[in-house]
Amino acid sequence: MALELLRELQRKSAKDVQNCATLLIPMLDRISDLTLTQTRVAMDLLCHVAFPDPKLSACLQLQEQVDMVVKKQLINSTDNIKKQGIIGCVQLIDAMARIENDPVEHDDSLTSVENVDSLPDGRGKMAANLIIRTESSIGNSVESLALFYEELAMVFNQRNDGTSACDLDYRFIAWACDVVTFRFQASFVTEDVQETIKGIKLEYQMNINELDDTNANTESDVLNIGINISKLVLSPKAKACESIYVLAPLFNCVRVLYKHRHHDSLEGINALLGCAIVLPSFFEDNNYLAVFDNFEAEQQKDVLSIYFHTVNWMRVSISAFASQRDPATRRRVLSRLGELIRIEQRIKPLLARAPTDFVAPPYQFLTNAKHTVMNQKRQGAKPAAKFNATATEPDLTGNQTSIVDFTIKVGACKSVKTKIDFEQMYGPRERYRPMEVEIIMLLVEQKFVLNHQLEKEQVGEYLGLLELRFLLEDTVQKLEAAVLRQQDSSDADSFRPHLAKPEDFICDLLPCLHEVNDHLITLAEAIDKELTKVNNVYSNLDLFKEQFNYIKTCFGLCVRLFALYFAWSEWTDKSQAELLHKSLVKLQPKAQWKRLEKQTVPQLATLTFQYFLKYEKSALNLSTAVHLYRLLRSLLKVGSSQNDASQPRFQQAEELRLLCGKLLRRKWFHYSGSLDKGGQCNIYLDELVKGFLKKSTSESQSELLSELVKQCSILNTKDKALTSFPNFKKANFPLLFRGLCEVLIHSLSGQVSVDSRGGRLNLWESTVELLNGLLIIVQQVEQPRNFGLFLKHSLLFLKLLLQRGMSALEAIVRDDPERLTRFLHELQKVTRFLHQLCCHSKSIKITAIISYIPSLRETIETLVFRVKALLAANNCHSAFHMGNMINRDLHGDSIITPSSSFVGGENSDEEIPADDTSVDETVLGDDMGITAVSVSTRPSDGSRRSKSSSRSKCF
Repeated sequence: MALELLRELQRKSAKDVQNCATLLIPMLDRISDLTLTQTRVAMDLLCHVAFPDPKLSACLQLQEQVDMVVKKQLINSTDNIKKQGIIGCVQLIDAMARIENDPVEHDDSLTSVENVDSLPDGRGKMAANLIIRTESSIGNSVESLALFYEELAMVFNQRNDGTSACDLDYRFIAWACDVVTFRFQASFVTEDVQETIKGIKLEYQMNINELDDTNANTESDVLNIGINISKLVLSPKAKACESIYVLAPLFNCVRVLYKHRHHDSLEGINALLGCAIVLPSFFEDNNYLAVFDNFEAEQQKDVLSIYFHTVNWMRVSISAFASQRDPATRRRVLSRLGELIRIEQRIKPLLARAPTDFVAPPYQFLTNAKHTVMNQKRQGAKPAAKFNATATEPDLTGNQTSIVDFTIKVGACKSVKTKIDFEQMYGPRERYRPMEVEIIMLLVEQKFVLNHQLEKEQVGEYLGLLELRFLLEDTVQKLEAAVLRQQDSSDADSFRPHLAKPEDFICDLLPCLHEVNDHLITLAEAIDKELTKVNNVYSNLDLFKEQFNYIKTCFGLCVRLFALYFAWSEWTDKSQAELLHKSLVKLQPKAQWKRLEKQTVPQLATLTFQYFLKYEKSALNLSTAVHLYRLLRSLLKVGSSQNDASQPRFQQAEELRLLCGKLLRRKWFHYSGSLDKGGQCNIYLDELVKGFLKKSTSESQSELLSELVKQCSILNTKDKALTSFPNFKKANFPLLFRGLCEVLIHSLSGQVSVDSRGGRLNLWESTVELLNGLLIIVQQVEQPRNFGLFLKHSLLFLKLLLQRGMSALEAIVRDDPERLTRFLHELQKVTRFLHQLCCHSKSIKITAIISYIPSLRETIETLVFRVKALLAANNCHSAFHMGNMINRDLHGDSIITPSSSFVGGENSDEEIPADDTSVDETVLGDDMGITAVSVSTRPSDGSRRSKSSSRSKCF
């Protein structure tokens, strides 16, 4: 955080920081202690102070120190330090290359620089020489070279926030662009004929380039080029710069430099988007799974590596061209996107058959790059293919058949249909390169149709359900990483720029809010139409067909995107008020935008809240329902953050609570048509329970308890659920029971300050009544988890009564002793059951409950003596009865023990487990057994006393 603040200060007050440049030199001594992400921030600061805007005076001493440090880091044998050196060099290159360009317009595309010596003396030439020096230092390491290109692409792609007039030297850009473009085409572009390597026959596939009006002047040979993925996997070249692992990072660098040079146009390299890819020939066959099964384990790994690299290549190329508005290019982008989705689906069954030790090739190289990159076998280098090489027609008859061609015995093709996971798009082994942020342009500009299999004439023109799901899933993952800081641990130091500054990503998403909302409306209309057809029967099988499942998934992703967008914590900051206002306006009908611009954020939040509230019926999956609840909760929060405590806020809070109640009373189904269940389902139900019970009144709690008391006995029947809450069976009923216990204590804590004497006792009386309702449920549904919950919250109640309730008893004892007697009688039911529960738990050794016994015993003893003293002081002895209790279990059978104490026997305290028995109560599986309760009220060792005294007495 401190480094980021310093960097922001340097960007906004460069002159002031420049005056203190020498004070930053000691920071270089601590660079080795920083993480790679922190190193990037620190070197960004140091390098841009060492090489500031030309108008400011440079710090020569800092320049020398930075240059010396990165040189040492680059030649260091320690992997992490070498990566720090690469990051430092890239930041140094960026700082050197940024100069104050001539404001006169110049055509960068006409600028040509033959070599680095042709560059004019200055910082641009220094940056070019540093690139050459860095590449020579790391040229033998595939991982280092890939990281170098990724870092270069990231720093050159940073947006100019207007705080600096400097830009990259256009002559330096021209030189760098020519260098990396030539290197890419020499290393990865081929026109070779088909061949068989390691028993795997290769061929050109997926060539979608064609001569049309936009490329009529293009040589036909260029349209026949291919990306040499398979050969580079099966027969690696000797040079690190020609490794398949460098393919995606190098192209990412090419596209960034090309955009800089040609004013965001990639027309000169658009043949790479749709060019063919050298791939195994069997993959497109219907019996490709049978062929794969007959490969040796190493062949299977090679095939999977080929297709992982293919997916990563397609992802980086689609991302590069997604922002291009040329119609022909956009058609190829959409066609490529459809092929990408199809290939990812076909890889899934291959992964299920893959050797268990197969590891997907790395897609980022800052952390966790696999050792396979370094240990890859290299063969002799072959002459690189060129763009302008003459294409030769593949000679299908010229290939000599070798013995390995006969070793593959293809078995009978089984009809295998890949099961589509509508909840999670990718499994744990499907680790692909993230798409770039530019991909959201397709959400903004492309038309959408409700087909999950596009017609032939629609391909390249429309987004279908598959494409929409892909784009929404990618955007949602980026939002989760940027807004909630939730990301895969292996990506903790990823190069993705939207994590560095979430505000920029939020701003990027602003234009697509309206289009995503249009998609939401279209999907909701389709869902409502289908619901009408089936008479709103949520279990109807027509609601679980493949296409309709895609509709439900896309609808859920739209809701989830909005929920994450408005969950950004910075919305409460006044500096984001304008952006928030624009975001809320975008979700209203376009015709009303001009009129709504004059309304305040709370007013717009209210409109948006009411708008999304109507989609409750369209949420057919529990996950979608929970994200809808989160969205409404966030809208309520952003509307209330403007110091607005108007009546609509309270009304919306009640509407949100009632929505949770409606959702809990609905039966939820999985995409397969079966009832939803499992750990994730319970997490969602728990969230809805908390939302439903939050700030509920005593009356509503009493009504709910009465309802549950009538129904809960059905839970003792196997696989039976509550009638009113059909998602709760005996296994996960503690979720609902815990919510009732928590809201009881929370409500009591919030109301104990009532001034009225009668009102104060009314509060305690109503709470004891609710506590007895919970007691009845515990007795009817015997479940160890419920026992622990009831004991824990009863103990909290008794402690609250001792701390805040005795004054209420004192106030009523003389005026109405009979009322006090009735109250104590109701309280006695609870304490007697607690005694019985403790005896029962002790006899069957439920350690989670046993650990509470000392604290409970002490609390009840104190309460007994306090009540006895109170009654004696007011001459009301008749209201107090005291006697010895017989130790019984929950079924009323006597428990024979040598002592009548709660915890009898010697060394009983030694049986109490340590605090490591605490378990998160939120996640309950269907196979839930006895689980420990939270330790938040667990007594300290100091409160465990009087082991040998009986005192098993109650009122």
